[in-house]
Amino acid sequence: SDAGALLGLTDKLDSLVGLIAAGLLPKSTADPYGLRRAALGIIQVLIDRQMDVNLAEAVDKLAAVQPIEVTTEAREQVLTFISGRLEAWFTENSDYPRDVINAVLAEQATNPYRAYTGIQELSQWVQREDWEAILDGFARCVRITRGEQERYSVDPSLFEHDEERRLYEAYQEACSKLDGGNVDAFLSAFEPMLPAVTAYFDTVLVNAKDEKLRRNRLGLLQAIGAMQEGRADMSLLVGF
Repeated sequence: SDAGALLGLTDKLDSLVGLIAAGLLPKSTADPYGLRRAALGIIQVLIDRQMDVNLAEAVDKLAAVQPIEVTTEAREQVLTFISGRLEAWFTENSDYPRDVINAVLAEQATNPYRAYTGIQELSQWVQREDWEAILDGFARCVRITRGEQERYSVDPSLFEHDEERRLYEAYQEACSKLDGGNVDAFLSAFEPMLPAVTAYFDTVLVNAKDEKLRRNRLGLLQAIGAMQEGRADMSLLVGF
């Protein structure tokens, strides 16, 4: 039953949290407490039973009831440990491209079943004939903002070109379609934006001399780039 599976999963995760907090993280091949096996068991239960569980939240809750202090570092070690097992599981048990696995796990490693769904979805997209154009369109929005340390806001009153207005409208339309969702929701929302993205870069000088205009233009592109957050890091894909 799902209840029994959840109980077993909680027991395994509780052991992981407690033992890693006690400094018993496995070294090299030695794993006397079977932590690798426990982590793999957690992953398999979540994926096999299609359970949408955020392990970061679960670790925080279990850490609060341990008989010893569980530091922030220990919690991160638990999640990194499980993430490593998850990456190995996908690599060893599936034919999904490595870059697709890495891109999704970069954003969803703390939720194995959601990551599994995201990897399935992204694998379908990268096989499309028009994938290169889709990825390139998104990459153009992200690459130009990479050097910015600050996230800028968008003020539509500062738009000087129709292409800016059209891209902003396309972005708003895309956001209305996201509604949570996974990789498929993100890319299905972004794909119709491609003509507006192309027209924007053909017409608009992003790094304008006027600092207000420059920040506003970067802010719009940053907002578009943020559509991938929680789904996949597209910059890890081949061809980005």
